[in-house]
Amino acid sequence: MESTLKDGKREFLIDEFSTIEFRNVWFRYPNNENYVLKGISLKLEKGKVYALLGLNGSGKTTLVKLLMRLYDPEKGNIFLDGVDIKEYSLQSLYRNIGVVFQDFVKYPLTVNENVGIGNIAYMNNMEYIKKAIAIAGLINLFRIYLEDIKLFWRKNGMREVNYQEDSGRK
Repeated sequence: MESTLKDGKREFLIDEFSTIEFRNVWFRYPNNENYVLKGISLKLEKGKVYALLGLNGSGKTTLVKLLMRLYDPEKGNIFLDGVDIKEYSLQSLYRNIGVVFQDFVKYPLTVNENVGIGNIAYMNNMEYIKKAIAIAGLINLFRIYLEDIKLFWRKNGMREVNYQEDSGRK
């Protein structure tokens, strides 16, 4: 299925924006009569922490999908510092916005690989990995591992890898 999203020309830089604004946004998923979002307006400011609360199906994840431009609103607009999000190139948005959804897939990879999977060229660049972890607000969680990140995602979360176990020796 070919995307109907029109690509913008502007380059989005995460470090240079200060507000995200949803203005009278209406959205329903393709082939669905019911709107998930009806006239939503909200303004988010950089540096503040927000919680999206609501029942299943109330539109929390949909707001994030619209911000990532996986879809466009049927009515209304989304602005980054007053510029319509549709003016930005899709690739620049995808490079700068990262999301982990509730039912995400946990890959049996190192933290470097899990963090870097969105930008493979930087997967072994520790400065990039550290910056991404800091931006995600997880720096305190990983602070003790920053010199030698050897964690794997497991079904029940993360655990430190035993080097003997990792190398196949018992």
